[in-house]
Amino acid sequence: MYWFLNNYLSCILFSVVFVITFLFPLFVPQISKIENYRQIPIDKSKNNSHKIHWFVQVTDTHLNKLNKTSYSNFEYFCQNVLPLIQPSGVIHTGDIVSSIQNKKYRYRNQQNQEEWLQYKAILERANTKQYGFWVDLRGNHDGNSMFDPQDQENYYYTLYKNTTAAGNMVGQKKIALDQELDLTFITLDLNPYPSISGPIGFFSNPSPSTLKQLDLLLNNKEKQDNKEKKAKQDKQEVVILLTHQPMFLLDVTKQIPNSQQKIKNLLLSSEISLIMNGHYHRRNFYSRLWNSKNNNYNTRANANGNANSNGSGNFNNITNSNSGIVELELADFGYKQYFRIFAFDNGLFSFVDVDMKKMMKANSEQPVILITNPKDSRFLLSKEPMNRLKEIKEIHVLIFSKPGIEKVIASINNKYLGEMKQYKDENYPKYNDLQQLYTLEYPIEEYLDGKHFLNITVITKEARSYSQIQTFSLDGTVSKIKKRIWWKEEFSILFMIDQKKTFKTLALFSGEYQDTQRRRNTRRE
Repeated sequence: MYWFLNNYLSCILFSVVFVITFLFPLFVPQISKIENYRQIPIDKSKNNSHKIHWFVQVTDTHLNKLNKTSYSNFEYFCQNVLPLIQPSGVIHTGDIVSSIQNKKYRYRNQQNQEEWLQYKAILERANTKQYGFWVDLRGNHDGNSMFDPQDQENYYYTLYKNTTAAGNMVGQKKIALDQELDLTFITLDLNPYPSISGPIGFFSNPSPSTLKQLDLLLNNKEKQDNKEKKAKQDKQEVVILLTHQPMFLLDVTKQIPNSQQKIKNLLLSSEISLIMNGHYHRRNFYSRLWNSKNNNYNTRANANGNANSNGSGNFNNITNSNSGIVELELADFGYKQYFRIFAFDNGLFSFVDVDMKKMMKANSEQPVILITNPKDSRFLLSKEPMNRLKEIKEIHVLIFSKPGIEKVIASINNKYLGEMKQYKDENYPKYNDLQQLYTLEYPIEEYLDGKHFLNITVITKEARSYSQIQTFSLDGTVSKIKKRIWWKEEFSILFMIDQKKTFKTLALFSGEYQDTQRRRNTRRE
């Protein structure tokens, strides 16, 4: 009877959580236009309208000594895909390795040296230093079976990084892309300690020291930014937060009081405009973090359509805020072989998620089409110089293709505009050599109001045709980020949320927990 009642109540809880988390946001009133945004004019005397930088993100590679294919797939990516794309930098957002000891006991995981040495060797053989920078951070699998960051088996530092900064859970890397644009990555390690693999390690648990490090970094950065802005008013800085776990997982882990709210307040009061992560292995899963404290942003409406008065944002996947922070999850590379190309076209952010299997499949390679201007109206940001959408009177498209390109055709609202030309400029020999940027002037005056549909068709020399359709707007009209529900994945996370205490109780008696405690006691002795 008790068993039946317990499971009956669990089913009711699943239903309530599902409706609140995934269905209720679909009916929340949406703000559809950004009217207040940063304005930085283009210096046309310097031909700045073609300043484009692109990068690559990969996540959840899960290098596994029990699955040698994981090594070969990642090496193929580094040896063949990256040279084709030629990014200005690469970021890896965690779960570099799998740490699975055997197939029978998948939840008794432990770090092993072979996987980390393979990761380091693959990067060295591919000479990834040629791409400017390689930024990575640890995921939950990279910290499995560790009691704390100084654990003797923290091979991320002892074998790969070769540094003693194992206790630094927050990092920063700043890159000057050109005279008008700086890019700053902030890495945030949200792994829980002690780290137990399986369902418990799925959640993120920021420690008090981690929050303190993040607070100090963002506060110091804000003071420094204020000084630099006074000196250079037309200098733009894009700040991207890199985590492994998505932000919504903070809602179900409360190691310290109000940890989720504290991180939320820190992020919303900072200059961060983008969050990139992985972990959940979901495709096309994007969201927006609301900011209701600033008058330039919309306040979130409650069920009655009235705005909340507490001034708080929300990490739930609710779309179409008036700017805020965009969070972009990336599907895993280890199993789905996905990666991301993101670009900044005169400070305006665009991206495309790529299936490597389709891009590099023998005899049917698909070109990757990334439209950088006009940008996707789903991801408009008030922290970007959106005035440039009206100042750049060209369509810009980056095409990464293994087969040769015969021609590229552009149309808007089913109206033919013409063939795009490969951009060439003596100041940008990179574009001339790799043939990746295509441009076409278009009658911008006809599309100043509302949303429009841009269609780019690429025809390869093998006579194959591929198209990319993108919605854009020049007046700040925001398109809705459609929430895709993958039923198997969504119900699995609901199950783990409900049964978390049970899993934690069982883990106390597991061999892995005992092994972790034994290593801690040995180190103390």
